[in-house]
Amino acid sequence: MSRTYTPRRYYVLTHAGKPVFSQPDDTSSDTITNLMGVAQALISIFAEDDDKLRSIIRNGQRIAFVLKAPLYLFCVSDWGEPEHVVCSFIKRRWELMIVTFTFGVYPFTDYFSRFFGAIAESISETVKL
Repeated sequence: MSRTYTPRRYYVLTHAGKPVFSQPDDTSSDTITNLMGVAQALISIFAEDDDKLRSIIRNGQRIAFVLKAPLYLFCVSDWGEPEHVVCSFIKRRWELMIVTFTFGVYPFTDYFSRFFGAIAESISETVKL
């Protein structure tokens, strides 16, 4: 019997807890705001102890965090990957965001162009780059 997996969900928020981006964006804005508030609270608790929150497993889902001040990125996955694999997906997206901002181009497939175009627009409005 083959198991079906839901698409990984990616989120970006500011260090102040303000939602910047979510993918897929089929969730209500209230739900996303609440989710990012919880993520910000968890990150803050670990930061107070000079520690980094890397991942949490809840109900068979791994929630992995990558902190790139002033932004926090996290991913929710039920695929069963180890922490370092999920974090590598997040870091790859971060690197692609940097390329997008640095060169102002989307040198990848149409999927990545839409993904990073939306992130670039959201971050520019939020962080005022």
